[in-house]
Amino acid sequence: MDETKDSQEEISNEEEMNLMQKELDEAKAQSQSAIDKMMRLAADFDNYKKRNAKEYENIRKYATENIIKELIPIVDNFERAIESANESKDINSLLGGIKLILNQMLNLLDKEGVTRIKAVGEVFDPNIHEAVMHIASDEYPENVVTQELQKGYILRDRVVRPSMVSVSKGSN
Repeated sequence: MDETKDSQEEISNEEEMNLMQKELDEAKAQSQSAIDKMMRLAADFDNYKKRNAKEYENIRKYATENIIKELIPIVDNFERAIESANESKDINSLLGGIKLILNQMLNLLDKEGVTRIKAVGEVFDPNIHEAVMHIASDEYPENVVTQELQKGYILRDRVVRPSMVSVSKGSN
C-alpha cells in the first residue's frame, strides 16, 4: 500500500511538475512576446525620431524659400535701376526708381508680418528701443524718444531689431 501511495505521489508530483513546466513555458512565451513588442515599438519610435529630425531639418533649411522668391524680383529691380542710372545719369529718375523699390520691399515686409517700431515722441521702452544717448529737451518730457537713429522692426510679436534712439533727459 505504501508503494501505491508513493507511486500515486510520484504521478501527482510529475503531473504537477508538468503543469508547472507548461505554465513556465507559457510565461516565457508571453514574456518573449512582450519583449518583441517592446523592441518593435522602440524601433518604430527611433524611426519616428529620425523622420521627424529629417523633416525638421528640411523645414529649417527651406523655411526662407518663399521670402527669397519674393526678394529676387526686388534685387532684379535694383539691378535695373543701377543699369538705368549708368545709362541716363538722371539722378531724379534713379531716386524715383529707388523709392519704388523701397516701397516694394516695405510691402513685402508688411506682408510677412514685419512692422516698424514707432519711436519719436513715444515713451522710451527698453523692450523695443535701444537708447544710445540722452539729450536735454524742451520739446519732449523726460524719458521720451527725441530722435530715431536707426529704425527698429517687429516680426509679428517679436522684436527683430530694436530702434536705436536718443531719449530726453530731465533738465539740470
